[in-house]
Amino acid sequence: MQAVGHCSAEKLIPIWMIVGGLLGLVIDIMWTVNRIVDYRCTYLRDEDDNYIRSCKCFVLCIVWFFLALGWFIAGNVWVYRIYAPQTSDVESSLYCEALVYYLAFWIITVFYICVCLTLIVCTFNCAYPGFTKCFSKK
Repeated sequence: MQAVGHCSAEKLIPIWMIVGGLLGLVIDIMWTVNRIVDYRCTYLRDEDDNYIRSCKCFVLCIVWFFLALGWFIAGNVWVYRIYAPQTSDVESSLYCEALVYYLAFWIITVFYICVCLTLIVCTFNCAYPGFTKCFSKK
């Protein structure tokens, strides 16, 4: 909360970090409560006699997820737009506190690295079905 006014290059970066953390926390709590309480979802039948899951908590979690996704994309724009801001001259209009900016920068960058690694592993797993056997204990 102290850093909210310490990034004149992009004032929304500290706010993005706070709101993003809260969105993530709310999503985690909602998923956890959904699992612990074993939320009873009702099942409805459509005209073809198929069961449709109707779960308010699940829908609410999906809505929160898309809010968080939109907020994440906005943060990407705000953070990467001012890449390498001024971190020493407090009076500069391009100033952003180093800890605030680089923490936001690396949160986003590590997320993309994890997504890429996941896609690579999934690609190898699909392309070479025996790929996962290399890592399993015998």
